[in-house]
Amino acid sequence: MNYYLKVLQNYATFKGRARRSEYWYFALFNTVIAIVFFVSIRVLNKMGFSYDENYGFRVDEDILKLTTTISYISIFFNLSILIPTIAVGVRRMHDVGKSGWFLLIPIYSLILACTKGTQGDNEYGSDPKIGVSNDSDKIVIESVQKEKLVNNTLDEEKIIQLRKIKELLDGGIFTEEEFELEKIKILES
Repeated sequence: MNYYLKVLQNYATFKGRARRSEYWYFALFNTVIAIVFFVSIRVLNKMGFSYDENYGFRVDEDILKLTTTISYISIFFNLSILIPTIAVGVRRMHDVGKSGWFLLIPIYSLILACTKGTQGDNEYGSDPKIGVSNDSDKIVIESVQKEKLVNNTLDEEKIIQLRKIKELLDGGIFTEEEFELEKIKILES
């Protein structure tokens, strides 16, 4: 669910990279939601029409209104996720080192979406498996330096630990307070 919300938070962000899990969980949740809409509309449609030997076909207006309402909600939902779907697809193409335009090539883009991303930084940004971008590293280091908890240099091990807790913060696992406490522990060790 965190991956789904992460994509929605990056609503129209076409820059950067998206991991396979981010892309596929978003696709999975959208598919489940689409199936729920489809099944509910089909069931309600079947309930809305009945056959009576004396009167012939009968239509239940209330059920048809409900079906129409659910159909409009489904259309609104699909239109509202169109941009995030394209954006996460473009970021997924970036993760494998390709331009977002490759998303327009159906079979090839599916193969690329299943392919493991480029390890390390590429021309589209830093590796999302590391958890944070270089800009985030700078923010963490600058905040530490402002608090005068460390010298101007941090060893590589502490930077890796800071990246990990920043990833937990970005993923919603840590609160801001928990992040700050863990940051202090790392820096004082």
